[in-house]
Amino acid sequence: MYFTYAAKITFDQQVFHDEINELLNEVNIPGASVIAINGSYPCYEDAFGLRSISPVIKNDLTSIFNLASVSKTITGIVVMKLVEIGQLDLDQNINFYIDFYINNPTINIVHPNYSNNSITLRLLLTHYSSINTQFLPNIYFPFDNFTINNPDYGNNYLGGFVLDYLLPSGKYYNESNWLPVPPGSEYSYSNVGIALVAWLCEVATGEYFYSLTNKYLFKPLGMSDATSWFLKSVPTDKQNLLMRHYIFNETNQTFFQNSFSHLSFNSFPDKDHPQINWTESEPYGYYIYPGGLLRSTIGDLAMHLSMFITNGTYLNPITNKSVEILKASTVAEMSRIQYPQFKFPTGLIWTYYTLNVSRVRFLLGHTGSDIGVTTFMFFNPQTQIGVILLTTGNVLSTNDWQNDRIRNQLWLIMDKVFNAFESKPISDCSCRISSLVHWCATLFIIHLHKHS
Repeated sequence: MYFTYAAKITFDQQVFHDEINELLNEVNIPGASVIAINGSYPCYEDAFGLRSISPVIKNDLTSIFNLASVSKTITGIVVMKLVEIGQLDLDQNINFYIDFYINNPTINIVHPNYSNNSITLRLLLTHYSSINTQFLPNIYFPFDNFTINNPDYGNNYLGGFVLDYLLPSGKYYNESNWLPVPPGSEYSYSNVGIALVAWLCEVATGEYFYSLTNKYLFKPLGMSDATSWFLKSVPTDKQNLLMRHYIFNETNQTFFQNSFSHLSFNSFPDKDHPQINWTESEPYGYYIYPGGLLRSTIGDLAMHLSMFITNGTYLNPITNKSVEILKASTVAEMSRIQYPQFKFPTGLIWTYYTLNVSRVRFLLGHTGSDIGVTTFMFFNPQTQIGVILLTTGNVLSTNDWQNDRIRNQLWLIMDKVFNAFESKPISDCSCRISSLVHWCATLFIIHLHKHS
């Protein structure tokens, strides 16, 4: 039924590919993948550049990207599922769950100067909790080393770090970990706040957070085994699909080497342009993984975005069967601007951005950045068009001009992709056959693997 629009395809995919590739090359982004979807239907997907510079490995649609803070949208789904089934409440003081399930009087999470002000999941999910995330390069470790040989936290590395950061007795505690304002009065983007949310999910359920994401999202959607919070969980035969992390022409290499003291960095000249220098970071992880450490393919992530666009129910294009992940009313609440009296238009994790390039668009989604990673995932609620752009562009350089140039170029690409598909009704969605065939083939392979 999905192939009845074949005669209407007039899209020159090669020209489109070349135009995007040129924009990426202009800002020296090693590799990128992009997908556009119209509700449940894939319109276009493509891969650009390299998975690895040295040795040279071409990027393709099977590549596994670090999603950086786009991972938070996954975390938000799990939290809201627990709200739906009554295990959590958005407006309950978080200490209620700590007192009820842990019953340890030494654990009481409050703002040190506003202890009578409750901190709730709603405040945490909108970054209005007054928890201030400091620059924390010392919690980056090679591979998944933060999960092993950990005398401080054992297997409780998520909760262990969060408590060490927020409680006055903790080794990572500092007064500046809290904003000098009461919870609910000022926006401050907080990775630790999202980690606290994930830990509260563990407290309320008695299950590890990564298990909850498998239970409530990855398995019901039928995501592949390439989607994982931990490198060790990526199957051995897919480890070579992981994108490498690079820093372009970083003249102040000592910044990364000194700041991220647990990580190793390797610098080398570009083989075709010796004047260009690359610095590669080894794979990394950190305690607060629910805020930025999910690895996934662009096809798997598109299932997640499609589910959200279609109000919590995902339509599988292979089986033509649907699965409800969240109720439509839950998705509506997540999409609602929670505090309209403030300037920053945020829902629950999902945030509104104004994209004003060729025309003004009010998009809902999330961005992400980490060492050698910059990611965008957005959709237009008015048109149901969603676009995901995953890249190995680095915007954590000491060169602010270069960082801004990369961000601006990626927004240009997002605008270009939205323009290509918002001008067409769903029946004219260009490249529908090739994209749908690839996506369906991917799902079919996953289906066979799961039943073999």
